[in-house]
Amino acid sequence: MKIFVVDDERLIRVTLADDLRDEGHEVIEFSNAISALAQLKEMNPEIIITDLKMPKMSGIEFLEKIKAQNKNIQVILMTAFSTIQTAIEAMKLGAYDYVRKPFDNDEMLIAIKRIEELIKIKRENKFLKAELQPKYDFSAFVGVSNSVKQLFEHIKIVADKETSILITGETGTGKELLTKIIHFNSNRKDNPLVKVSCAILSREIFESELFGHEKGAFTGADKSQTGRFEHADTGTIFLDDIDDVPLDLQVKLLRVLEEREVERVGGNAPIKINIRVIASTKKDLRKLV
Repeated sequence: MKIFVVDDERLIRVTLADDLRDEGHEVIEFSNAISALAQLKEMNPEIIITDLKMPKMSGIEFLEKIKAQNKNIQVILMTAFSTIQTAIEAMKLGAYDYVRKPFDNDEMLIAIKRIEELIKIKRENKFLKAELQPKYDFSAFVGVSNSVKQLFEHIKIVADKETSILITGETGTGKELLTKIIHFNSNRKDNPLVKVSCAILSREIFESELFGHEKGAFTGADKSQTGRFEHADTGTIFLDDIDDVPLDLQVKLLRVLEEREVERVGGNAPIKINIRVIASTKKDLRKLV
């Protein structure tokens, strides 16, 4: 991974950079955000670790400028002056994580490994989508009935819209196929399509699986973990059998639908996500209200 480490405190910057190099990463050090920003486009780092309070340009302002240039760069903020409000602001602006000084470098290395896994998944998804996309192109469906052609016309209209979609129908009627056709014919086709089978997730793991969790949120949570909603960021999430979402989590799901933000289990900072939601059900949801 190519990583920028940006901090005006030389000892912290050099120590962290050396540890990252020992892990095999390519690390470029900067003492201020302006110098790092000048090299952003040319060097194209995958990860930027930056201090929050620096002369000339703050970490928050730097974060905004990074995301304006390249939203795919993952940013970790570090500071000795952390507040809950600052953490919330950073997450809303797209920071991946927020680390308090002084920190154990192992903590930072774990965060980097999580980002590596996320980037790997996104790259694999992009490759798979390149293979799958022709399969779901409208031109691939020949000799279909007039009713199916009419359905495709409706899909063409909604595919590039950002509205959430509910697909209803009995088991085996092709709800998942329709989801794939919508996704691969939308402007999100190069980004993740994440499926969640609501019917097979137990209540105990449902919340953590969808929303993710922070370290120490519950017994066995020895590290933070992103949920399915975060995995689907910039793409589409398919909630199959949405009627099986536990009642007490439906309020939390509503927040995702309305605000496009999630809060991990054990966390207190909402995380902004850019997703399109497609849900399916074999039931009449109006009768379940």
